[in-house]
Amino acid sequence: MWIRPDNTLLLVEPDSFIRRCLVGALQQAGYRVLQASDGPEALQLIRQNPRVRMVISEVLLPSSPATSFLRELRRLRRDLPVLFTTGVNPRLLTQPLPQRDILNKPFSPDMLVERVGRQLRGQGPAPTKLAAPRARSTQQSKQP
Repeated sequence: MWIRPDNTLLLVEPDSFIRRCLVGALQQAGYRVLQASDGPEALQLIRQNPRVRMVISEVLLPSSPATSFLRELRRLRRDLPVLFTTGVNPRLLTQPLPQRDILNKPFSPDMLVERVGRQLRGQGPAPTKLAAPRARSTQQSKQP
């Protein structure tokens, strides 16, 4: 499969097994994936690769908190979409990540690819699906 260079993503994941799994899913979907295991390595790759269109990053990075990584990333590329992944309940994080899309682990490869596509199309997080209330029929509402 030929992958266009403008389909380049940066995956920041400290766990090598998870990183390999996610890279495989993203490559199968047609993305070119650069890999980093921590924030400083990721920032170096961003500096070297201006064609990166999106960053997918674990929240809990070994060398720096996600908020520090995000702040530094914004200095380099203010416009870059970011999708955070985590196995921790986002409400339990000590430093909130405002206005960011967070994908909770475990997730399927299809969920990841779908979220990446939404972000790249500028649609942000998927809306929460709620059951629509059933409309009352006119006969039911006309009770004596």
